[in-house]
Amino acid sequence: PPESSRRADHPQANAVRFSPNGDKLAVAADVLHIWTSTRHIAQGVSPGTYLGNLAYNRKQIIRDCGWGNGEQNVVAAMGDASKIWTLEMPNPTQVKGKITSVLRPKRPYNVNACCYIGPDEVISAGADKRFT
Repeated sequence: PPESSRRADHPQANAVRFSPNGDKLAVAADVLHIWTSTRHIAQGVSPGTYLGNLAYNRKQIIRDCGWGNGEQNVVAAMGDASKIWTLEMPNPTQVKGKITSVLRPKRPYNVNACCYIGPDEVISAGADKRFT
């Protein structure tokens, strides 16, 4: 694998999520890593190809992630917010993205889990510091 995807570079994986059609795999760790899955079928792209990573603030690990109904949006639990990334693939072996929405809880506690529950709806869960 490419140097940037070697295990030694990533202290732990917190969540692994397949895209709705099973073609891609998102791994929540120090950054959000995107891979093709073993189901992926595209001309010139091998299953298990590392497509790249998405990072906003390397000081905040990503605790969880979830795919939208398509493969264009991924939500990531990062620090005190859930951040929605809109993805683009300039070519079949590379993914890029930008944060298009930031969802914060009413109190500034870390978000530990997140997921899509509909086409445009996200649920996030965190922990109150008094109970941890």
